Amino acid sequence: MEANVPPEKADEVWSEFELQWLEGLADTMGSEYSIYRLGRTLLLSPQSEGEAGDLVRFADRAWRNINDFLLNLVPDDEESSVVLVVFEESEKYHSYLSHFAEDEHHAGVVGSVIWGGHEHVALVNQLMPEDLEAVAALELAHLYIRPLDLPIWLNEGTALLAGNMVIDSARFRPGADMPADELERWHKRGLEGFWSGRSFDAADEEQADSFRLAELLVRLVLWDHKKKKFVRYLQEVDNEDAGESAARELFGRGLGELVSEILGPGEWSPPHNG
Repeated sequence: MEANVPPEKADEVWSEFELQWLEGLADTMGSEYSIYRLGRTLLLSPQSEGEAGDLVRFADRAWRNINDFLLNLVPDDEESSVVLVVFEESEKYHSYLSHFAEDEHHAGVVGSVIWGGHEHVALVNQLMPEDLEAVAALELAHLYIRPLDLPIWLNEGTALLAGNMVIDSARFRPGADMPADELERWHKRGLEGFWSGRSFDAADEEQADSFRLAELLVRLVLWDHKKKKFVRYLQEVDNEDAGESAARELFGRGLGELVSEILGPGEWSPPHNG
């Protein structure tokens, strides 16, 4: 199809394709779903016109703020829209996710990033508007850094911090001390699962502990080093060693030494591969 489209018409044709896709999706979901556009942001939602308008304005601003916060880290594809789909019911949301393979989406209970087909964000309208915006900010941050091949801890920590920065820029500061019981759990279990990413899929409190530690570690690195150096770290990190070699090169310290500032003394370094 692209070969038959004149270059000067490519943006217009792609935009029309995106609209037709969302219109088709809306037809399958019911007459209460409407499409809203602001700038490059497209929203399909069953919300009231007022709530949907607030959300599309927030999402449009959030995308630009995430891009600014991460110093235009990811090349901007101006031909594509930033697309969000809001589902009224949890059942419809999970049914929609079931059409995508496990490696085609980053699934959460009330929000996900879909990268099978046209990349977009899916949300469930079961939260207060401000809480739905917080989830949207997190998933938009995940969508933004999707092109990067980051270790899971770095992906989750960066998305959490970037999403939180959209909601409250005052959060750009070192995190509070970790609760004693959480510290004790990390000293018992160690960080092997954290560095490998397994702990982020754990079914118990280890999962929540992992997300918190990931954000605290990213926050610490950003606080201790200039943002440009952190962004360079995101560009140069090696997924195979959890980011250890790039940390030593750019920050002059390994990840274990950085984590010690949060968890205290211990054997915290990622396992050596090979």
